Amino acid sequence: LTGEGSAPDISVLGGLNQSVAIQDGDTTPRTQDGTVFGPVMPNGSSQVVPFLIRNTGSESITIQGRSVTGAHASDFTLKKLVMPPPPLMPITIPPGGEELFEIEFAPTASGVRNAVINLVTNDPDESPYTFAVQGNAAPPPADQPLMTMRGTSPDPLNSGDTTPSLTDGTDFGTLSPAGAPLTRTFTIANAGTASLLLSGKSSGNPAFVLSDLPASVNAGSHTEMTVTFDPRVSGSGSSVITIYNNDPLRSAYTFTVSVTVSGQAPPGAITGFSVTDGTPTITITGDPAKTYRIATSINLNTWTGVPGLLGIPGSSTPQELELPYAADPDTDPVRFFRVEEQEAP
Repeated sequence: LTGEGSAPDISVLGGLNQSVAIQDGDTTPRTQDGTVFGPVMPNGSSQVVPFLIRNTGSESITIQGRSVTGAHASDFTLKKLVMPPPPLMPITIPPGGEELFEIEFAPTASGVRNAVINLVTNDPDESPYTFAVQGNAAPPPADQPLMTMRGTSPDPLNSGDTTPSLTDGTDFGTLSPAGAPLTRTFTIANAGTASLLLSGKSSGNPAFVLSDLPASVNAGSHTEMTVTFDPRVSGSGSSVITIYNNDPLRSAYTFTVSVTVSGQAPPGAITGFSVTDGTPTITITGDPAKTYRIATSINLNTWTGVPGLLGIPGSSTPQELELPYAADPDTDPVRFFRVEEQEAP
């Protein structure tokens, strides 16, 4: 007898928009997959490059440890893969899920610097998942890109800005939970003398959705990026937006956005959430003449019905509903829920 078992399956991607696979055990750093860094001035400058862990298996990946080894390990730092101390749960990635992390190259001496990245997981045949990285510690060329940004005002939106403002559009203001999605446009400009390469982007809160970016921006030119927030699927919150690029002084360009969601929820909406003895419960409103279901998503793109919470009759009285296994905090770092109208069976 033969059969297929279930297991997690890890893959790591780098390069432009984290689209190039890096094989387990890869010993040859390449520019195309982002594993070649620099040039970076030693002793003071650094470069931050994004990478993506993807779970292509049928069970959740648990990241049990990560380290940097090799001749110049101290020049490379793994970021955003924070390993919480026990008894907190380790990082988990559900089937089909992804986790972005960063590698920072901050050389302490000149020359070619080499190291190996190690990711320890519960993948049965690829743990530790290893790949080589290489950095060029040298003064950068005279011609360099210079990334700048602005929002809805002519004033610059500086990298590292942590104070959202209504003036520049980083504060989305106060939205109704029944309101339409709000989109803000931000401008990325290259004030330097060399091409600005855009290698990726990330939003610390997936409720703030970023548009795609071009691969590069020519010297003296600019491009636009939108940030969209939908108050119907998330409440008040904030997010750190990161644009990864080859500007030698700000290779991870960051700024913070925020929003307040306030007001009367419409019929067919989640109006409350609580956790009692480990059991999450939501409160919903509904039109007595309609039927609803609870849908869930981990990425705000694909929504599926929650088993056991389908065909819910509407009621003018708020209803409390317990969420089943679909809200597993061990496998779902972020999970969204919403009420959808459903045709009566």
